[in-house]
Amino acid sequence: MMMTVTRRMTLIMVIPSIIVVLLMVVDQTSGGTSDWRDLVIAEGDHIRITDRVNENIYYLDHSNYEDNDYCDLFCYDLSTMKRTLIQRSMLSHSFIEQEGNDLVWLESSNATVDLYHSDLYGNSTTMLMTGLMNATIDLYGRTIYIGNNTYNDTTRVDILTYDLNTNVQEHVASNVYHGMIQIDGSSLVFSRYQNKTSKIILLDMETGNETIIVDNGHSVDMPWIKGSTVVWRDTDLASRPFLDDIRGLDLDTGDNWTIRTADQDDNMVFILGFDGSLLLITVWPDEHFPYPVEDIFIIDVNGSKVIKVNKEPAFLASTHMESGDVLWTEYVDEDTELLHILTKKDYMEPELDTERPSGDNEENASIDFTLHALILTTITLAFLIVIKLKRIYVA
Repeated sequence: MMMTVTRRMTLIMVIPSIIVVLLMVVDQTSGGTSDWRDLVIAEGDHIRITDRVNENIYYLDHSNYEDNDYCDLFCYDLSTMKRTLIQRSMLSHSFIEQEGNDLVWLESSNATVDLYHSDLYGNSTTMLMTGLMNATIDLYGRTIYIGNNTYNDTTRVDILTYDLNTNVQEHVASNVYHGMIQIDGSSLVFSRYQNKTSKIILLDMETGNETIIVDNGHSVDMPWIKGSTVVWRDTDLASRPFLDDIRGLDLDTGDNWTIRTADQDDNMVFILGFDGSLLLITVWPDEHFPYPVEDIFIIDVNGSKVIKVNKEPAFLASTHMESGDVLWTEYVDEDTELLHILTKKDYMEPELDTERPSGDNEENASIDFTLHALILTTITLAFLIVIKLKRIYVA
């Protein structure tokens, strides 16, 4: 009698364990890619994402105007699925940046460029700087970073700052390659081209000290920093002159590694975002260079995951990575673009929601076969164990 009870208990305990193992296999094999959801949250014309603040996404839309000289500024709330008009009939500018309630932009004036500021609703417009040359701007917090071209070529700029709290202007760096800077806390990284080679520089903005952190004889540019990790585009001009790799560096340990090795069909690679663990990159296939962008990917900092983001041509000016989500616009026709968000969060689905088909990213191609094989193996194992236990029980 005791043996019969034990066998029954064994059978009862084994079956739930098998189910748990099966669920664990499914979860681990999916690699998280099936958790991504592709939601279309807005439709418009020449959409340009300007900022994201918590669940609010701000973007420009030219739909109400026949030309691109004017646009409207909207806010889309992911938590309520509501779109709010913030500012109507704004002048459209090539360089416009938003951070919270601040808008800054550049306007051409004869042969130079002027820098302006207003609040989010277009009130209190103020000219901050004038006489800039071929300038670019970035806005971090309430500090504007201005790339001002004072050199004889268009590839180098000086970096100036303008503090909106104090109205103080400062010079922070010289000879910055293409004005591409990225900031995390008090650390600023950029590329400097000197003596026919380029280096990645780390600038401590509290002390003003510059440190060369990458000097490998290659063409190195487009650095991003998050915490102690720096990533950049790396091109070995001697042996692979037209192929852009992506590399990483741990500032604490000094370890460096290759995140992505360029494919022979690549024409150019851009790093669009980095959050410390994931990178957002775009790859121009050779046959489509230089426009439109065909392929946008998410890869992890170790290069082990590759997820295809866009299904249709996407646009660099409207790509944004923040809070673990990716925002981008996809071209439909000459008057229509769709604003997408790729997310793992449980946002409410808008009416324009588009489900992401399976196998739409590179990782799924290998996952699907492995997942099915493991599930089949686990089910078979469960069946054999149950049959074995049943025979023992019957005996």
